[in-house]
Amino acid sequence: MADIHHYLLVFDHHHGRLLSFDEHPVEDAVTAYHRTEALYEADTHIEVLLVGSDSEATVRQTHPGFFRQEGDEPLGRLRDLAEAGLKA
Repeated sequence: MADIHHYLLVFDHHHGRLLSFDEHPVEDAVTAYHRTEALYEADTHIEVLLVGSDSEATVRQTHPGFFRQEGDEPLGRLRDLAEAGLKA
């Protein structure tokens, strides 16, 4: 059986980007989660998530929305294509 790793993700929905993605030892993971939740408590556009997984690659597969970059959303890509077509 694979070891479980604990990853703490902090995502800014307002800017559409991941602020942090850190691995924490099992004994510190929940404490780090609560500390980070408290830090962003007033920021309703910030999401804090603690994930247990076998690897970083699996987290990236199961939570792809957290790893998108600003402008990666479908409408952003469509807008970029339209603007590029207008300039051509």
